[in-house]
Amino acid sequence: SIDPNIGKLKKIEKIGLSANKITQIPVEIGQLSTLINFFIDGNGVVGVPTEIGNLVNLKMLHLGEGRFEELPASMGNLSQLEYLGIHQGIVKSLPSTLGQLKKLTWVEIQENNLGFGDIEMMVAAFNGTKYSNQGAYGEGSTVSLGATQRIGIKMSGSQNHYVWKKD
Repeated sequence: SIDPNIGKLKKIEKIGLSANKITQIPVEIGQLSTLINFFIDGNGVVGVPTEIGNLVNLKMLHLGEGRFEELPASMGNLSQLEYLGIHQGIVKSLPSTLGQLKKLTWVEIQENNLGFGDIEMMVAAFNGTKYSNQGAYGEGSTVSLGATQRIGIKMSGSQNHYVWKKD
């Protein structure tokens, strides 16, 4: 587990705790206002605290292989976020507040329990990018939405594969 005293590390910019069997993120993580990169993938984290929305300087958040079904709406406060990794989990829905993240350019959401509506909302959130549903695509892939915007797509289920292309 992560010691709650982590909140006292006021000048820390990067935390890399991938593959350490950590299942809980303490609420004190929200006190790390200088944090830029937070990697806690491969741990089976069971929940994401609301306080994560306090990390206003965060640019990269990697929560892949988590055991949580949803993300807190407070993530819409992560105005500097450029990368969000939540692949290979059990996420069932995405908060609409992710649409507020204007700097978000790379999202990995493949291999979760998301439906078409969740994916469509995420694609539409990319700085107003216009897109067209191009139908079933087959295997998971990375979809480019212009020169700097990408979304990883591979949804659970045998028929839930979609691709979008920039208009």
